[in-house]
Amino acid sequence: IEKFLHKWQIKGASLVILNNEKLVYAKGYGYSDEEAGIEVEPFHTFRIASVSKLVTAVAIMKLVEDAKLSLNDRVFGQDGILNDSIYLNYTDERFENITVHHLLMHKAGWTARWGDHMFIPHSIAKQMQKELPIKDETYIEFALSKRLHYTPGRYYSYSNLGYVILGKVIEKVSQKPYEQYVQEEILAPVGIYDMQIGQNLFEDKALFEVKYYEQGNERKSLSIYNKEELVPKAYGGNDINALGAAGGWIASAP
Repeated sequence: IEKFLHKWQIKGASLVILNNEKLVYAKGYGYSDEEAGIEVEPFHTFRIASVSKLVTAVAIMKLVEDAKLSLNDRVFGQDGILNDSIYLNYTDERFENITVHHLLMHKAGWTARWGDHMFIPHSIAKQMQKELPIKDETYIEFALSKRLHYTPGRYYSYSNLGYVILGKVIEKVSQKPYEQYVQEEILAPVGIYDMQIGQNLFEDKALFEVKYYEQGNERKSLSIYNKEELVPKAYGGNDINALGAAGGWIASAP
């Protein structure tokens, strides 16, 4: 681990080993906050990025297990789960064929042909005539305003947007905010209490959440909050809140 951190210039990491589902080793390496001299401990939390999708998938399957949802349920259209008025302004009728299963399997019809929806907020804000930062609903509305790249179910193409939509499905079916549903129905029953959706800015980070560092040659990104400021990707360059169900969770290794 120490060689790995040194090779890739990583400030800190957390490692856990389990044997037969029992925790047998937990250790922090490096710094949680180098400037403050705080070393990583096993209780420190990190952004877990797209591992968040597995959490969302489990939440979907819990709703299926509780007979509140079917994997074959359609998501859009008058008879779809997300039949709210803001999601009905589409021109490509193939949207009505997207199922929960398509979203889970990254087969709903989107590719990154023109970029990943969740990482082009400025372009979306301009086209949708919205103020920055844009809401996750706006990302979905934007996608619905365009044609699908392929017929749902035909191909696999990794999609952050698809899992953001699954977060909305969970909210609609459970009648609870996505984060609350996952915490109450998935995490708390198995004794996990330190997971939550992360925040975008350093000053808003959670208690015991590590400080994130960019690689030395990492280029800054345009802030999700305005059109002028260049900021680190970790703090305002990417919208962790909007990613939510697709990439927003923070957790400790244990």
